[in-house]
Amino acid sequence: MECPSFLRVTVNPMKHLKVHTKADGSLEFSGIQGRFLGTILESMKMPFQLVIAEDREWGRLLPNGNWTGMIGKIQTGAADIADSYMGITEQRATVVDFSTVYLTDDYTFAIKKPGPVSTSLALVRPFDFITWTLILTILLVMPLIFQYFFRYKETYIFLFLKLLGSIFRQPTLVNYDNERFKSLTFSWWFFATVVSFSYSAVLLSMLSIPSEIIAVQNFIELSEAVKYNGYRCYVFKGTAPVDFMIHNEKEHLRFLAEMADSHEWYVNDLPLTEQMDYYSAVIESRTRLLMVAGPEEW
Repeated sequence: MECPSFLRVTVNPMKHLKVHTKADGSLEFSGIQGRFLGTILESMKMPFQLVIAEDREWGRLLPNGNWTGMIGKIQTGAADIADSYMGITEQRATVVDFSTVYLTDDYTFAIKKPGPVSTSLALVRPFDFITWTLILTILLVMPLIFQYFFRYKETYIFLFLKLLGSIFRQPTLVNYDNERFKSLTFSWWFFATVVSFSYSAVLLSMLSIPSEIIAVQNFIELSEAVKYNGYRCYVFKGTAPVDFMIHNEKEHLRFLAEMADSHEWYVNDLPLTEQMDYYSAVIESRTRLLMVAGPEEW
């Protein structure tokens, strides 16, 4: 095979691979991936020419058998090598040859942290909705039961306030210690004590250590959030993980990839931190997300 006089290199400029033109016309690379590529080209000691994929894709197989992006440039002979975090897949291996693997990574997603729970809701957060509903129902029914059994001529509101006061640890039921219905009174005291102490314990713990709002934790929860809550998931167009998700046997992964592709939720040239928010997640390799956000459990 005849060695070419210069090397045609196709890249996809991004934050980690930037190309700069010096005053003398030579090219300089910056960014972690740019420095990696620069080291390789410097070691090869060959003149090179950059070939930028117009569609800014890594490589996606089209129905007609052609490829987009950098893979397409190599397929058509417009470039000799490609470099920009190029993922290895069986489909791509049928049209290009890959170098030795130098990075193995997994894919995850990042979403902006919702932050701490608002303290304005601290008074109602110790119990969930069902528990509050049960407590309120019992509190509304018990005055009627006390009226029926004790035969006192006290109004419903008066009894309601007495029972409510007992939950706040007030001795409001001392006059209802009827031997015949002692079990009823004791049951209410037990209920009021459990509710009172449970509420106080949970409220104090919440005020001492503010809790964080729980965001989506995995791809299943993300797919449900996209489907029912209006979330978005952004991907890099024409990358191997998107193709992997589209043809995956797991329904939630296929759904995320199809939604991103149909709505064109693609990562743009802005920093990742500016594109993700409370309702928008970015699906990307863990290593690159760590570069952006630091050591965090994504």
